[in-house]
Amino acid sequence: MNIKLRYRTNDVVYAYSKIKDVIEDLKLIRENEGLLHLWYKQAKSQAGSIGVESQVPRIVGRQLGRDTCTIQFS
Repeated sequence: MNIKLRYRTNDVVYAYSKIKDVIEDLKLIRENEGLLHLWYKQAKSQAGSIGVESQVPRIVGRQLGRDTCTIQFS
């Protein structure tokens, strides 16, 4: 039983160190806007080659309280 717990502890410690490494790598990548822009351009190009358009998600909700709203709720 002690050996099983030791292996589990080692697995948890290993996983934690890998997660910590990934977080540090992401922080470094975020600091380099040129790299992010290059990756975005490449991803957009590859998506376009298979017929997928890039879309920006809605940042704010729909404005339902305005007079120009044509949606009717019952």
